Amino acid sequence: MKSKISVILPVYNAEKYLKEAIESLLDQTYPHFEIIAFDDGSTDCSAEIIKSFKDHRVKYYKNEANSGLITTLNNALAVASGEYIARMDADDICLPDRFKKQVQYMKMNDVDVLGTEICFINDEGKRIGLGVGKYPGMKISPYTFLQRCPLYHPTVMFKRKVVDRADFYDKNYPHAEDYELWLRLSKNCKLDLLDEPLLFYRVHGESITSNNSKQAIQSVSDALERHLGHYHKGILPKVRFSELREEHDKKAVLNFWLNIRDKIDNVFLAQNIIRLYFPKVLPQLFGLSIKDYMIAYYFFTRSVVRKKL
Repeated sequence: MKSKISVILPVYNAEKYLKEAIESLLDQTYPHFEIIAFDDGSTDCSAEIIKSFKDHRVKYYKNEANSGLITTLNNALAVASGEYIARMDADDICLPDRFKKQVQYMKMNDVDVLGTEICFINDEGKRIGLGVGKYPGMKISPYTFLQRCPLYHPTVMFKRKVVDRADFYDKNYPHAEDYELWLRLSKNCKLDLLDEPLLFYRVHGESITSNNSKQAIQSVSDALERHLGHYHKGILPKVRFSELREEHDKKAVLNFWLNIRDKIDNVFLAQNIIRLYFPKVLPQLFGLSIKDYMIAYYFFTRSVVRKKL
């Protein structure tokens, strides 16, 4: 028998996009899955839309009152029965081969947590850009998260066995619960990314992330301090959330990356040097190979171009 997937689908007042989201799941070429549609106290027609599907794979659950995303995710995990857990948001759309390709890749490469690239769409479903790709041989480690979160939450599939506690998503990191989770798991599990867009990720003003960016930034900083200690202090907010304008700030960030060079991927280190100084400094000055710089420059350029597509 093929491995079963439990799809965690939190729902809160999602009537505008919910039907299309569930239909995209039911259209998967990999048929062995259940959809755990967990309603977090919706006041619109979300419950009726879920119940309108007569497919036995669609299972409806609800919180008695609105409890928030993290509680809803943990409640859904508690009733999941699959060998694999897949995430999906109620306003996104899966491509038909997503589950098939993720399960196949995870089995062939012994991966515990696997994300995919995404295609951004707007409120009307129009394509507005592509997610950032990975370079060949990229390895995700805890230090990868100092630069960015390499996984888009709605694309992720992970093995059920890595769930080692009831509060799998930690309530202490609101609006960055996924970031803290992947950072935590990266210390003992193998994380990877499929270099292929397998989900349409909807960007609109009503999304949770759009309305809670300040709290998300604080949660990211707290997660880094918990898992990486003092390494990120004064660095992440400059690199991730604002532009570097002052020369002394650029030097401080550059020195930071050089001080942890033995703990991170050389291509990520090269990317940061490129962002700050390229081509003003010679690669030899920092002891990295020309190949690392070429891959980083290609990846950096590709990312900028794809975001504008």
